[in-house]
Formats: sequence, C-alpha cells, structure tokens
Amino acid sequence: MESVGVLNVSIIVNPPLPTEVAKSPFTKPICDLFEIVFGIIFFNKAEVNFLFQILSGDDLLLLWKSLYLGLIFWVISALILFINYKNIQISKYYLRLLVSITLIVIILPPLPAFAAYFCLIHSFHHIKRIFPTLLNFMDKRKAITFMVLFSFFSWVVGIIGVYYILDFYDFSESVLKVTFIGLAALTVPHMILVDGFFRPKFKI
Repeated sequence: MESVGVLNVSIIVNPPLPTEVAKSPFTKPICDLFEIVFGIIFFNKAEVNFLFQILSGDDLLLLWKSLYLGLIFWVISALILFINYKNIQISKYYLRLLVSITLIVIILPPLPAFAAYFCLIHSFHHIKRIFPTLLNFMDKRKAITFMVLFSFFSWVVGIIGVYYILDFYDFSESVLKVTFIGLAALTVPHMILVDGFFRPKFKI
C-alpha cells in the first residue's frame, strides 16, 4: 500500500530540531509525528482520506489502524515527556517554531500545509545547518550549482513520471502519485546520506 509506505518514511525522517531539543528521545515523536504527520491528517480527515484513496484505493483499513496506533504511541510519548520536562531545555526560538507549525497545520488544507512545512521550515533549517559545512570543502558557487542541478533533475524525473502514467490516471491523480511515491523513494537515501554519514562525520 503506497500510503503506508509514505506514512512510514514521513514518521522516520528527522525534523530540523534545535540541538537542545533533539537531545531528548521523546521530543522528536512529539514534534514530528504529531505536529506534521498526525496534525495534518487528523485536522483534515475527510480531505486526507480522499487523498489516500487516490494513492491506494478504497481499502484503507490497515492505514487508519496504523495511524491510530501511532496516535497512541504519541500520547504515551507525550506523557513521558511531560514527566521528564525538567530534563529538557526548549529555547524561545523553538517555541516560536512550534507555534508556526501548529498554525500551518490548523489553518491550511493538507497539501498546502505539507508543502509549507517541508519547503519553508524543514528545508530552510536543513540547508541552514548543512550549508556552512559544505563550504568547508567546496566553494559557495559550486555548492549552489550542485543544489540547483539536483533540484532541476528531480523536477525533470517528476515530470517524466507524470507524463508516463497519464494514460492510466487523470492529471491531478498522476501528480499526487508521483509526488508522494517520489518523496517516499527519496527519503530513505536522504536519511542514510545526512544522518548516517554527513551528520556523524561533521558533528552537526
């Protein structure tokens, strides 16, 4: 089921948390799972269910069971976090970030909320954290060129994918399928590169 795969990689992916927050093993599930995955889904259940039907068909029982099990996990994590709140330092900057994410989840429909978070918050902080390290072994112009080329290549592959499946689905369904399946396919290599190699090596 495509939606379950997308959900799983969305849950695993690391959010751009400030250092003092990321030290807690319970802060990540609270911030990432609820604010982004669960927040968008449970504030927009009807719209999200329709999107899941486009991605996976009408048999969504397993997906929704997984979501509710995840919600139970979040509640348990929230309780543990609350019990250990004295051991966690949260900056004012992060609180503002948390409020921004909450407003995005509440105000925007699911797809714009998803796009706003990953484009304006996650990607911005990710690049802000990674880019200075890149400049240690390549010049700024070269780093920007690589970023533009990889972005352009991703768009080209996405457009080709949409064109390829247009014979089977309408345009909107084709874009949704290529976008979310593509994100699921890119997330794991992204995690391996950044969290398995880049971050441990350069201590960021």
